[in-house]
Amino acid sequence: SRRPTKPPPNQVIIEDDERYKDKLFLLIRASELLVSEMGIERILDELVVLAVQVIEVDRIALLTLDEQSLDMKPRVLKTFTGTSQRPYSRRVVDWVVDHGSPASFGDVSRDKTLPGSIDEDRNVRAAMCVPINPGGGTIGVVYADSLTQAEAFRPDDLAMLRALANFAAVAIESESMRRSERQSMIGTPRSR
Repeated sequence: SRRPTKPPPNQVIIEDDERYKDKLFLLIRASELLVSEMGIERILDELVVLAVQVIEVDRIALLTLDEQSLDMKPRVLKTFTGTSQRPYSRRVVDWVVDHGSPASFGDVSRDKTLPGSIDEDRNVRAAMCVPINPGGGTIGVVYADSLTQAEAFRPDDLAMLRALANFAAVAIESESMRRSERQSMIGTPRSR
């Protein structure tokens, strides 16, 4: 039987070096989005697009809290393989919202520690999810998964998703502040 061969150590270093350069570029581009004149929906979509340029995912979603229903609702969804009942694992999203902390799961289809029915996620292997929290509580999440590979994500992938969630938090909070300012200006009578 033939054993799989490992790439030479210098090849791994070069691949990791390229990966980190790509992620640094992503962070720079994401920061530029925050000072752009783009609308909030376009900024959030661009942040998700940036993520899939450096993290291999089958599906990725950015969900935000609906203020009326208090449920997490999708704002940006990207699916690159297969179809499923829901484009994200509600069990993973619920866990992250309940705990308020980032998490990575090696094989969701076998994870009985997550809330809800394991049958909902029989096609989900690896998943990671991070809260969007501008400082006053979780207002959304960024979720990514692999339907084909367990243990698909590395710690630096989760760190990158965390950074993007932080950018999303700043963008959403800035939009909310601008909206409040506009409303207060409209409601305030002008002095002569």
